[in-house]
Order: sequence, then structure tokens, then C-alpha cells
Amino acid sequence: MTPSELEAYHVAKALLKQASEEAWTYVSLSPNFQGTSQPRVGLEILSQLTKLPPEIGDLPNCTILELRATQLSDLAPLHALSGLAVVHLEGIPACQHDEDLSKIASTADDAERIQLFKAWLDQHQPQKPPEIITDGPQFFIPETGQIQLIDANLSLSDDKDQKELLDECRRKSQELAEISEAATNVSPSFPAAIDRYISYINRAPSEIGARTIWSVANTLETTLEIHKLAILKDRQSDEMPPRIAAGLEDLLQTHRIWFLGHPDARKLEERVRKHERQLSPEDRRRAAAAVVEASEQSGNVARTATAPARENVIASQTQTDAGVFALGELEDWAWNFLASISQRLWNFAKDPPGGFIGHAIGSYYLVEFIIFNEPALRAFATNIMSQSPIWWDTLLELLRRAQRSIEKEK
Repeated sequence: MTPSELEAYHVAKALLKQASEEAWTYVSLSPNFQGTSQPRVGLEILSQLTKLPPEIGDLPNCTILELRATQLSDLAPLHALSGLAVVHLEGIPACQHDEDLSKIASTADDAERIQLFKAWLDQHQPQKPPEIITDGPQFFIPETGQIQLIDANLSLSDDKDQKELLDECRRKSQELAEISEAATNVSPSFPAAIDRYISYINRAPSEIGARTIWSVANTLETTLEIHKLAILKDRQSDEMPPRIAAGLEDLLQTHRIWFLGHPDARKLEERVRKHERQLSPEDRRRAAAAVVEASEQSGNVARTATAPARENVIASQTQTDAGVFALGELEDWAWNFLASISQRLWNFAKDPPGGFIGHAIGSYYLVEFIIFNEPALRAFATNIMSQSPIWWDTLLELLRRAQRSIEKEK
């Protein structure tokens, strides 16, 4: 916004707040008196108003709305004003850019005009939040308590070979852990990564999530790939000690055979292999990582839900095949996490105000999570999930309205 547009926005914001607090039935954001050319002293700046503040949705008593002589081009937020009986909007950019809206604005009869305008709003509702990726990470969002990752556990097996492979993974990873310190100069994160792998592989298969163990093993895979690239490019300073490199390759070969012996693991592997190199990968990684960090800092998201994503944040820093897979999984995690929460709250917002508030109180932590972490979540929602921020802005307006109403009820 230009300085004058921003000033107009703040003036409109203050007017709408007063209108809400004093339950105005007639609300004017026009710089002029009721469609005339006579200016409203002190409010002339409203001729530069280009965007409706979110408080426009918090006017339950408003029946008459005046918007003439403004510069508004997006009227979608007015969908929240279910009690409107009269609206004046002729001549604004929104009408100049839309032939149907122009005809509606010039309709002489107030009742007919509002009926046509509400039908137009119904047809021009903002785009809904993006769909959840079906075969990506799935989340359980309770009314209260922590958000959980639905991570299919590996199956118990009577297959003798599977049991032997699991024992081999445990033995080989333990042997690597005992000598891992020798690799710290080349790969400082390797000892911690092998320890994390051990913490999962030593559990019973029915207690190991497929996505979680895949992510940890893939982090180890990036270490091995970096070592192999160093050999190809004769960068001895990046090569791991031969004994550790050989042991790691042996472990990962055994792990793959054991892992793919589980049906859910095979489905995951098929999904992962579809990920490709992206344009501007570092920008995409930062945007997704910010969602992970916001989730990790929230007490409303289980640590087990963010663990695979944290692994992929680490592994996606490398320009290896495993790093590409990690970035794809990281983006899928951030996409489905944000889409799950957004769709849940979007569905609440479709209810009448009373119903919305009643539902939202039960899941108020979701409202707070999005509003508190809005900058980080917005970056992913508007740049990665959709090139159009309209659905995100609309959701935020609804949530802020809910937040104010909920706080009043407390």
C-alpha cells in the first residue's frame, strides 16, 4: 500500500471498530455524504481506501453499508455481513472491473439490489484452502490436546528373514555408533543421527512409525551420498573414514530390505520416489521449515508429529537424491499440516456466527496457533500452497473475528 492507502486503511479500521462496539446499523466508509459530492470533514482520506479491514466481518447489526467514492476492488469479505439490507457501491473499481457487479450497483430498488448482490457474493466466495494430499502425511486434530501425526506402524511379522534383518539393523547400527566419533570432522551431525536411528530401530516393529524411521534412515542416506560425491570429485576433506563409510552403506542396504518388507513402508517408498528437484529449493525449504519450527514451539503439537519433519529439515539441506526426497516429504508435511488445520477452521466458519463461536471455543488452540504464527504460516500458505492469498486472508479475518468474540465470552 502507498502511504495514503495505508492511512485510509487505518481510518476505516478505526471506524469499523467503533461501529462494532456501538452496534451501528448504518456504516459508511465513503469520504462523502450519502452519495453526494459533499466531503465528510476529516474522512476525505477514505477516497484512497483500497482494502477492507478484517473488522468488516464484525458488524452483526449493520443493515446499510455505504462504499461509494472509495477505491475498493475486492468485495468478497462482505460475505460475512448476513444482515445487510442496503448496499451502495456504484462507481468503485470493483464495479468497473465486473460487468455483473456494475449492473447490480446501478439497480434502483434497494431490495432487488441487495438480493442480486448477495447472489453475486455467493458466486464469488474466496477460494477454499488447498486440499490435503491423499498419500502425504496425515494428522489427527482433536478438540483438545495435541495434534498427532497418523504414522502407520510397521507390522509384526512371523517371517524369520524379517526378524533376522531387524536384528542385523540393530547390530550394525550399534557397531557404527561405537566408532561414529571418528566421523565428526567430516560429518558433525552423524553421531547424533545414528543415535536417533538406534532409538527407533530398537523398538518393536509395531511401535515404529513408517514415516518416522524412513526419515531418520534418509538422513543417514544423505551422509553416505555426500561421502560418495566427495570420492567422485576428489574432495578428500569430505570423505568419511573408510570403515565408517563401509559400515554405513552395509547398514542402509540391510535397512532397505527390512523396511520394504512391510506393506505400508512400500507405499511410502513409492510416494517418496516421485519427488523431483524443485525450482528455488532453498526458498521452499525455508518456508516449510518455518511451519515445522512454529509447530515445535507450540505445546499443542506432539513432538512425535514433528519428528519426521525435523529430520527432513536436516536432510533437505543437501543437494543429493536423498536431499531431494527429504525436501519433497518436508513440503508434503507442511502442506498437509496447514491444510488440515485450515480446512477444519474453514468448515467452522461456514456456520452462522453463533455456531462458529460454539465450535471454535472447543478448538480455540487452533485459532491461536494460526494467529500467533501468522507470518511464518502465511509465507507457506501464499507462496507454496497457492499463488493467491485470498483464501488465507479470508480465513484470518474469520479467525480474528472469532478470537474477539471468544474473548468477550470468557
